[in-house]
Amino acid sequence: MATVEGNAFEIERRGYQWSMNNTLDDGQTSLLYDGNPNNVVDGNTPGESKLYSLLPGATFFQSNGTWWIKKATPNTWEIVGSGGGGGSASSHVITRGAFEVNTGEKTFLTLQENSFAGDTVWDDVNYIHTLILPYDATVKRVVLRGTATNGATVKIGMHTNQGVTDTNSVDYKYFPETAEETQEVTYTYNNESQVFTFTDAASAAMGDTLGVSISTDQHLGTINATVVIDYDVT
Repeated sequence: MATVEGNAFEIERRGYQWSMNNTLDDGQTSLLYDGNPNNVVDGNTPGESKLYSLLPGATFFQSNGTWWIKKATPNTWEIVGSGGGGGSASSHVITRGAFEVNTGEKTFLTLQENSFAGDTVWDDVNYIHTLILPYDATVKRVVLRGTATNGATVKIGMHTNQGVTDTNSVDYKYFPETAEETQEVTYTYNNESQVFTFTDAASAAMGDTLGVSISTDQHLGTINATVVIDYDVT
């Protein structure tokens, strides 16, 4: 027979179900985040930091009915019941950099190989700057820092040949110089990491190309960049 003491003991041991409306540890702030928990950034908001810090086994419920369970630290989530099969979202990280990023023309990073010396301007873009997407994909974010970013306003562009019909054109072989989507951030310090968060519109289909450009209003020195891509692996 259940007792008050026994019920209280079981309640304390229960797994907590998180959602955007839950209150955080301060007893006042709401979690608020309602997207894919794999995309949270630690330190971006208190709610995102909470989801990022949860231990494996924690669950999160979106308002659209999607139910997630944390499978591994620091921040790997799966949809409850997916079992890892039948198609799911998969995040892929590309780490790249460049020895010099200067003002003026866009600098394009190499995506087919990891070469700091391979970054170039538009007139010299070639196949090493062009990633061929193996699945439908969305660029979720780029994290970038540089040795001389103090006061710099930086733009990062996502480029793709999606929609280009002339198969003999440079835009089809690689991608257009004009970005599909651009995100902008202003830096305060040197060697400061900043997150450039893209929308779902920064997407392309399997077989399309992907390029990443950097433009700036001042010399950035040597830069490190981390590109996060979500693949639809159905």
